[in-house]
Amino acid sequence: MNNSEALPQTFDLVIKNIHLLTMDKKTHQQAYGLINDAAIAVLNGEISWLGQAADLPDIPCKKRGGRRRSILIARAN
Repeated sequence: MNNSEALPQTFDLVIKNIHLLTMDKKTHQQAYGLINDAAIAVLNGEISWLGQAADLPDIPCKKRGGRRRSILIARAN
C-alpha cells in the first residue's frame, strides 16, 4: 500500500484533494495520523496506494474524485 511495494499498471479509482485520517499514531499528542492534501488509489476494491497527493505515482486510472473531504482509514484484522 505504499511506495515500497510493486505498483500496478493502472488504478480503478484515484481520490485526491482530501484530508486522510489514519489509525497510525504519529506522536503522543495525536490520537490519529493526519495527512493533509492526500490521495488514495484503489484497484480491484482495495486500497493500492495512499499518501501525499504530490507523491502519487503517475499511473493511469479509470476514474478520479475528491472534494476536500476528510476520509478515515481504519483497518480491521
